[in-house]
Amino acid sequence: MDPIHSLIGGAAGAMTLTAAHQAAAKTIPHAPRVDVVGRRAIAGSARALGLAPPAGDRLQATALGMDLASNAAYYAMLGLSKPEHLWRNALGLGLAAGIGAVALPPVMGLGSKPTARRPDTALMTVAWYTLGALTAAAVINALRKPPQG
Repeated sequence: MDPIHSLIGGAAGAMTLTAAHQAAAKTIPHAPRVDVVGRRAIAGSARALGLAPPAGDRLQATALGMDLASNAAYYAMLGLSKPEHLWRNALGLGLAAGIGAVALPPVMGLGSKPTARRPDTALMTVAWYTLGALTAAAVINALRKPPQG
């Protein structure tokens, strides 16, 4: 396992996930809005600590930055996979993240509408987290292969 390969793959997966979410938010009715969950989590955490949360564009940028960092770290765990288990683990990690993104926000007091407003919203949420994991696995797999020639 090369930690750099893992981090590069994790970052690629996180960027893919974030790009899908942001593009869909502008083009698809009832698209998942994980950024809304992130903004709520950051604002609530800041208030719980007695701090003023960032506002407006700063809050959005903070939420996107935290999403990218946490998802990159999560997807980078795929670098721990043996090559023969990489794709299975990517599928499992992606499905787990997507299901968690649908199921956990209401339990955490962050609302259900951003990721599970309708069945198609929940399905997109799970699909895009899975896409991010598969992207991470593809990059990690490509970086692991010895150069040909």
